[in-house]
Amino acid sequence: HPAWSPDGKQIAFAVEDETGLIQIYVVDLDTCSTSNECTSTQLTNDSWGQSFEPAWSPDGQKIAFSSERDGFYAIYTMNADGTNQRRLTENKPLGDNDPTWSPDGDHIAFIRWIAEASDRGISKRLYVMTSDGIDLQCVIGNGASDPDWWLELDEVPDEPIELLATEASS
Repeated sequence: HPAWSPDGKQIAFAVEDETGLIQIYVVDLDTCSTSNECTSTQLTNDSWGQSFEPAWSPDGQKIAFSSERDGFYAIYTMNADGTNQRRLTENKPLGDNDPTWSPDGDHIAFIRWIAEASDRGISKRLYVMTSDGIDLQCVIGNGASDPDWWLELDEVPDEPIELLATEASS
């Protein structure tokens, strides 16, 4: 899914490169010509696996994303120009995906795939961590998907922030 930068001037997106791997690119909308052709910059350059699901930090300085570059799906962050790429999670062999930033930029919510005991299969759980990958907490057990943050417009900024995710019904 494409992601708008907070200032609305750039879009981060994932697309297959010339080698067949999915990489993250960013397009600066100021570079678009009158013929609607825009110049994009490749931010990830994985030699194996794929990188996808870019999510801008609220200040526009960082992008969180999912990648399987290390042999399993994990959450990474990088500077908005693609530098300083850093893995934040490690959940072998199933992985983590679908990162989203909290409105204050202090936390990242994501989906963690968990192998259940015996024959119960695999579940998806909603986790939240600080933006540096520390203080990991499970928020919703089995069935979470598509996390997103919600901040009520009539709340004062110091009020708690709500985290919404869909949960599968039994």
